[in-house]
Amino acid sequence: MTPADVIAMLSEPDRLMRKVNLVIAGGPPQTVMSTAQAQVARFRVEMKMVAGTETAMTISGFTGGIAGALGRMKQRPIVKIVFQSSPPPTSPRQPDEFDAFYVPMTSRDVFLTGASYCSLPTGMGPGVMITSQLSGCTFSVGTPAATGQVVSHLQPGSEGNREVRLANLRARAATSVPDAIGRIETGRSYDGYASVIGIRVGSRWRFYMQGYNHAAITHVKVI
Repeated sequence: MTPADVIAMLSEPDRLMRKVNLVIAGGPPQTVMSTAQAQVARFRVEMKMVAGTETAMTISGFTGGIAGALGRMKQRPIVKIVFQSSPPPTSPRQPDEFDAFYVPMTSRDVFLTGASYCSLPTGMGPGVMITSQLSGCTFSVGTPAATGQVVSHLQPGSEGNREVRLANLRARAATSVPDAIGRIETGRSYDGYASVIGIRVGSRWRFYMQGYNHAAITHVKVI
């Protein structure tokens, strides 16, 4: 598996997420309330290697079929997708780089005052969406519209205990994207971390999530 192989499989996130562990290092969080179109950014793909060697780092993960029923696990390479800049530089992309719409995490201090989300165009720009790794956050997908697909990535607050924070985050997510057809939430959709990729098929966006923790890839989900 090479960075070029990973980029070639971005159009098939379900297949990609069953072959590798995706770790997404996003850019700066959204620090002002916004309901604008998502911006295009450039990303680089890195294969995580064992220090001082040419050996790829791997993580165990679920398997399907009879092997899965028997509880067997499979080793998969760890791939890191790293935010470079937005907007993308004018220089040509390198073989390990690609451009995609970027949905930044909205800081906990922003969405306390109202809705904050991004709109993904249905007929222009890259056909891939990337958001930064989820680790307690909520990612919401709105009802598709001819003018664009609304999504949001909200950071949990710091108030109270975990149950209070999650309840408040769900309420704020419902305010930002009230007509959501799907949400990725910690404790419900994933435990630990989640990577989310969107792809545009025709004029519709589809979203895929890979859940994982420090020990293993746990599952892949289509929204």
